[in-house]
Amino acid sequence: MIKLYLQYTLVTVSILLFLSSCGTTRRISDLPLTDSKHCTKALEKTFGSYRPKSFDEESIHERLHDTYSDESLHIAHAIDILDELKELDSLQRLDSTSLEIRVKELELINYITNTIYISSFEIESLAAALGCEEERASQIADYLERQESQRDRRLTAAAISMSALSSISTGVFLFLPPSYWDDIIGISTGIIGGSLSVRSMMIDSKVRFEHPDNLLEEIWSGPDYSTLFPPSVWYYFTEPFFSALESNTIRESLIKRWKEFQALSPAGSSDEEYEKLFFAEGGVYTTSQLRTRADMLDQTELEVNLMLNHLQRLLREFFNTTKQK
Repeated sequence: MIKLYLQYTLVTVSILLFLSSCGTTRRISDLPLTDSKHCTKALEKTFGSYRPKSFDEESIHERLHDTYSDESLHIAHAIDILDELKELDSLQRLDSTSLEIRVKELELINYITNTIYISSFEIESLAAALGCEEERASQIADYLERQESQRDRRLTAAAISMSALSSISTGVFLFLPPSYWDDIIGISTGIIGGSLSVRSMMIDSKVRFEHPDNLLEEIWSGPDYSTLFPPSVWYYFTEPFFSALESNTIRESLIKRWKEFQALSPAGSSDEEYEKLFFAEGGVYTTSQLRTRADMLDQTELEVNLMLNHLQRLLREFFNTTKQK
């Protein structure tokens, strides 16, 4: 009777230990790497309600198409210098020696060149902020993975020790008179060792990660006017012309990739829950969620940097035009 009572008691305690270990997660907070303002504080956040108007193909003279590619004309419209290009083209075709016209040409050349350079700086600044946010998420994910790896090694070592203890105790009891202790120790070490092994596979560290100036939020929600993205970049992201598939914008293509490849809403989780985590002001992230956020920031940064290719092409075509005159 005592033997059965002790066996049931020890088995129950071991099962409770096993169940509690399965649901254990750790939350790490107040890390120095979680400064939420560092990456975005240098961004201008006063773009307000300005947005380039829709591109008017009919307003472009055929002569301008002979000088500039379609991509360059659209990117010139995005940075709001298309009217200046038209005016400069008209003045250059006058072939006049008038000093007044020449001064006006130089003023337009200077204005157009400065605007292209300033737009490039704005794009590079935004790309830097996205890269900084990506690195911030990746650094914390690396930290959590190191913590998980250390706990995994400790739990694995404990499980191996329990398995060794069970084997040793079984061997020892072979040389002793029969008793209920050999059964109790065998069962308990087996269950405890199993619970430690399962726990090592279910380590799930968490960290509070804040991003009040969320660069991904406007990509997700798609407002008419952006407060974090320069108007030229926002036009580039929301104008179908710049997308490889002109049926979708770059913004829409990004969201489609996030939904299909990043698994934003795994089984058992609601879309609303994950939208609030990734696209609001922050929350409690797991390691895999931090990796997902870093990947989304990296994809957005890549698209921003690709806009520089269009600006460089416009600048080359513009310089070729001014050299010829």
